[in-house]
Amino acid sequence: MAMRANAGPSYPRTLENAGALPIQVIRRVTHIDIANTAARGFGASTVWLNGRFSHPIEGIDVGQTLRLDLREFRDEFGESFRAGGFFATRNPEALVLCDLETDGRMYGLVVVGSLLD
Repeated sequence: MAMRANAGPSYPRTLENAGALPIQVIRRVTHIDIANTAARGFGASTVWLNGRFSHPIEGIDVGQTLRLDLREFRDEFGESFRAGGFFATRNPEALVLCDLETDGRMYGLVVVGSLLD
């Protein structure tokens, strides 16, 4: 399969797993809200969904909540996350895993509501 121009990176399976962070990821149909309740902020990072789809972020400060469009997450082949929504022609993809890649490490985040809760 040929890579598309909007393809994202491959999931970095060899990065150090640095544990879980108290950052909640809340599914809101076609968006996710990422609420940082950790005691520290993070600079430029990549958010990973289901070990496949990625989206770069500029960073997230202590107490900040980011809203990201699920349709903007891409895999290494340029496929987008199936977010669902009113006009969707395919069933939405469940959100079961979310990671934050930053500073050469991978952190697990807390997923709250996996499909359309």
